[in-house]
Amino acid sequence: MSTDSNDISKIPPVADWPVPPRVRDCSPEVWQSSFDDHKGKFNFLPHTSFQPVMTALIVNELRRRRAPKVLDIGCGHGIGTFVDYQWMIKRFCGDFQGVEPDPVVPIADGLFDRFQRTTLENADLPDSYFDLAYSVFVMEHVSDPAGYFRAAYRVLKPGGSILQMTPNAAAFFGFVSRWLHRAHVDEMLHKLMFKNAEVKPEHYEVASLCNTRREFQRFATPAGFGEPEIAYFQLDGLQGYFPGPTKVVYHALMAKRKLLRSPGALDTMVVRLTRPA
Repeated sequence: MSTDSNDISKIPPVADWPVPPRVRDCSPEVWQSSFDDHKGKFNFLPHTSFQPVMTALIVNELRRRRAPKVLDIGCGHGIGTFVDYQWMIKRFCGDFQGVEPDPVVPIADGLFDRFQRTTLENADLPDSYFDLAYSVFVMEHVSDPAGYFRAAYRVLKPGGSILQMTPNAAAFFGFVSRWLHRAHVDEMLHKLMFKNAEVKPEHYEVASLCNTRREFQRFATPAGFGEPEIAYFQLDGLQGYFPGPTKVVYHALMAKRKLLRSPGALDTMVVRLTRPA
């Protein structure tokens, strides 16, 4: 699979990507759409995986730039453990770099032009260098949001942006998760929920300090960023947190959201912050 230019139309549909079948359910309409297409809309997509959605948002940001320099924050071993999406993003990059603090998570050989085993705040990165930075379910783990945004602002070019996918703490599930964390019972409940699972989901302790519009304003604006732009999504993945009889709660939530159609009630938010030109 190759592309001759930064034209999104040159990329095959998601169904033709060399990825597992369960993540091939992103429709052509979603893949072709940009962050601006989703911003402020009711993006109710409960049967669509987050990996292709976020990849589409990233690629549509990159195709507006020529040979952009890109930073993957908390790059791990793929977007949602699927490295194929990172290889797709790389095709649009002039320079693709990654940072990951986990000391044991594997990094694909040859994927990044430069990789550092550290956090964004401690990485040795040049000032005013990147056109785009992005993170996928990293923000909820950041213990120093102010320091994180100062570091992001420093490494972005004027006019550069950072895209962050994270749970929406203003939605029901995010709100409950946050208060379980503050009651110091979230880790115990997570272990109980998945103790009999054959494949346990990747899990890191959360901080949940910057997961609402107001919190992004509170921490990112003093760092120098403009007003946060937000697109809310309801995506696949939440059902696993409602085992057994509690699934009725999940279905009730989905029915309520579909009926009321409030973007801010959806579980996932993608926030775009731009360093003023």
